[in-house]
Amino acid sequence: MIRILTATLDAAIILAIPQGIAMELTSNSKPEIIAQTPAGWELSNSNNQITKLYTFATPLQAAEFRRLIDIKANSKEINHHPDYNPTIEDNEASITLTTHHAKTRPVPYLGINDIKLAKLIDLIYLEREWELK
Repeated sequence: MIRILTATLDAAIILAIPQGIAMELTSNSKPEIIAQTPAGWELSNSNNQITKLYTFATPLQAAEFRRLIDIKANSKEINHHPDYNPTIEDNEASITLTTHHAKTRPVPYLGINDIKLAKLIDLIYLEREWELK
């Protein structure tokens, strides 16, 4: 039996395995924020970031999608930027969202701005009639 314990925002998650082996993973993400992760976004093992892969018919469409995201993400209303991951295919856009504050909270975590931006990115994707592969 595996037992998972979480207490507070900065608490450690402890996995106790019957054979006496114990591992500790830190999670700075609030469970109520994690629960709001939009469909299709993959939560990392440490619960501190979400990732999604979008596929397009052409590399130009993938680049246009990233450009549209950057315009919205850099607006005063959002002011939160995604990380673009390298992809095998040029016609793909792999996006990771996480929050990090170097001085106040050096360990990355999944924040409400990540959830809002994920929903906005999905909306940008759905608003356009992309020619899908």
